[in-house]
Amino acid sequence: MRNALVTAAALSLAFTVPSVATAPSASADPSPTDTIGGDTFERTVSGGWGSAVTGGTWVSSVPARTAVSSGQGRVYLDPGASVTQTLAAAAVDVRTTVGVKVDRIATAGNGVSAGVAGRVSPVGGYVANLRIGRSGVMSLAIVRMRSGTSDTILINDTQIAGTAAAGTSYTAQVDVIGTSPVIVRARAWPSSGTAPGWQVSASDNSESRITSAGGSALRSYLSASSSATALDYDNVAIQRLAEPATTTPTPTPVPATAAGSAVPGGTAYTVPSGAIFVSAAGSRSGSGTSGSPYGSLSYAIERAPSGSTIIMRGGSYRESTTVPFGKRLTIQSYPGEAVWMEGSSPVSGWQRSGSSWVVSGWNSIFDHRVSHSQGVDESNRFIDPAYPLAGYPDQVWVNGSALRQVGSVSAVVAGTFYVDEAGRRLYIGTDPSGRTVEASTRQQAMVIQGEGTTVRGIGVRRYANTFWMGGAISAQVNDITLENVMASDNATTGINGWGKRMRFNKITVNRAGALGLGLNRADGLILSSSLIQENNIERFKEAPVSGGAKLTTSRDVTVRGNIFERNTTAGLWFDESAYNLTITGNRVNNNGGTGIALEISSKIVVANNYFVNNGKSGVEVGDTNNVAVWNNTFSGNQLYTLRVYQDSRRSSDPVITFITKDVTYRNNVIAYGTGSCPFLVHDMQYRLTGQMMGVTAQGNAYWRASSTSPANLACWANGTAGLMSYKNLTTWRPGTGNDLGSTLNEGTSILTSAYQLTSAAASSTASVALPIPDSIAAVIGVAGGSRRLGAVSPIL
Repeated sequence: MRNALVTAAALSLAFTVPSVATAPSASADPSPTDTIGGDTFERTVSGGWGSAVTGGTWVSSVPARTAVSSGQGRVYLDPGASVTQTLAAAAVDVRTTVGVKVDRIATAGNGVSAGVAGRVSPVGGYVANLRIGRSGVMSLAIVRMRSGTSDTILINDTQIAGTAAAGTSYTAQVDVIGTSPVIVRARAWPSSGTAPGWQVSASDNSESRITSAGGSALRSYLSASSSATALDYDNVAIQRLAEPATTTPTPTPVPATAAGSAVPGGTAYTVPSGAIFVSAAGSRSGSGTSGSPYGSLSYAIERAPSGSTIIMRGGSYRESTTVPFGKRLTIQSYPGEAVWMEGSSPVSGWQRSGSSWVVSGWNSIFDHRVSHSQGVDESNRFIDPAYPLAGYPDQVWVNGSALRQVGSVSAVVAGTFYVDEAGRRLYIGTDPSGRTVEASTRQQAMVIQGEGTTVRGIGVRRYANTFWMGGAISAQVNDITLENVMASDNATTGINGWGKRMRFNKITVNRAGALGLGLNRADGLILSSSLIQENNIERFKEAPVSGGAKLTTSRDVTVRGNIFERNTTAGLWFDESAYNLTITGNRVNNNGGTGIALEISSKIVVANNYFVNNGKSGVEVGDTNNVAVWNNTFSGNQLYTLRVYQDSRRSSDPVITFITKDVTYRNNVIAYGTGSCPFLVHDMQYRLTGQMMGVTAQGNAYWRASSTSPANLACWANGTAGLMSYKNLTTWRPGTGNDLGSTLNEGTSILTSAYQLTSAAASSTASVALPIPDSIAAVIGVAGGSRRLGAVSPIL
């Protein structure tokens, strides 16, 4: 449905230039500890470079333009062409050295670049570009590659001493050192001479820095205005550099963001004494020390005593794990290193098959029956017939771009894929040549069954989970903490769980197939400073469950300071007897359905939030009692700003009665959208009036574009007579007793682009707001009795 080793095919040659400081000279050179890759090219190969002497097999982005003979690896470049050769031998701190020469010196254009790259992984890498330009002028530049984005120049082309000649070998060398910051430095010199000092150096401490281990690459590029050229490489050496002493780094403050997780690699949690270390080697190896880390997270969890802290070194952990019952752990990333748990695997061995490409022996076949119960198929309840493959967990990416699943091989075109389950074949319609293809092969990243466990500073992505098994992360016991955790591109649910006193702070859940966050019986939950974004991308039906977040049968819940945005259906949905909820300080915007839905629940405060441009309602209250909607700002919610309804459901519970009652709407600023009944109160059985339902509105400031856009101010339940529409405050006030001191503005907007009252509107509405009761004031952080209109905090 839905990055991959960075190659020239994946990287744009359009650059962005940030503010990046030149690094100071290193006070001491780290020493190479061992050679992990190298090649002297003493073989003959056509259509590629074959296997290196050490470090594995060279992977070429364009094999047909490469060959090996006479002790050299050759790359043939036509004008404007780029070819990348990658060797997988990986390290965090690494030195890459290579000899390079050209067969001609450019007389036009910008000449040829020999890029020497280190720390190259699915995340990105760093390149030192040795450019040999017209008249043999040589320069060095340093560039950060980041998968899915254009290259970022860290150091612009800097001319170095000497003039290149055709057929003369020059040695280029680049070091990539450290994680916070990352130091990248480079130099080049005639191979017959002595290495100079470092000629260019950069320090990268941005959130986009590359901190995980990676391989090395040679990236060749020829200016489009230069004549065809061949580059010859020889004497490649890839050396691991001495690691820093095993002391705990001083934590680097993470820049404050509005909401959501820091990017993996952007946290700096303290490493406690006695911590257990783990690397992404994918093995049951090591002793758990910093010098000999365990080879997988699963093995580390197995070996760790309860109460331990596990430190994950940077890298991609392609595994599924469980924290067992009775084991309380803290699992966190090493300071400044990017940790991803990956549900996908690289796929190779593609063969052309008509207009598509196929891999045989595909064994990642997943159950696509949709239900909360294993083995049960309730697809009709969940699946929109317009999107029949939504429940299929299969996912494929080419160079980080998601492909769309289709239902037959005949439907495969560029940008799509098909899984032939019977034939065990995977088809794609995008040419994989020179590109990295990844597909989901695992279903869950982490099941947490150890009470009191904390997970922080990691990312989880691309797991092929189904509804019945829960989220890519599943928190199944009490007192679980997730902090700075990112869950992205998972097939069905990003994070789910049940248990008391959960603390989810600064999490990001995005692009889940059906539901970002799903929690049940989560009493005492605090969800704070988090980003729930772009979920239900497979377009499941709105009900029974989909969208940003759904919380059910939970009491004493606080949701504060979060962003719920661009989810296909609802942003946030409380259902099934939720009780005592505080929803404050959030931004809820551009969701396809309702911003916040409150259904068959009770005792809820919705205060100091922004509801902007939601496709259905800003807030929806159904079969729910005791709801206080105070001091919010609404703008551009398309059908309804506030929808309050009653249907046929009833409960025997004397508190959560399933009867809509006592809904107060106070001190809100409301800029209407285009719906004909933007404030709607209705009894779907046509028995009750709005007054009987206890819906009251006072102290609000309304705005609409004109007296007829929308035509109605509100539509009101009127018992057996159905709905009564009210065009303006003049009729609304005597007809319902509502909004006696409220205002209705038309024409010029009352809100700024930051959704604050304009100065003119603030003046005209100065006397509108009612005194804020102590219970609401305590929630939104103002003095009891103060008079404020709309959300009191700036929008996130």
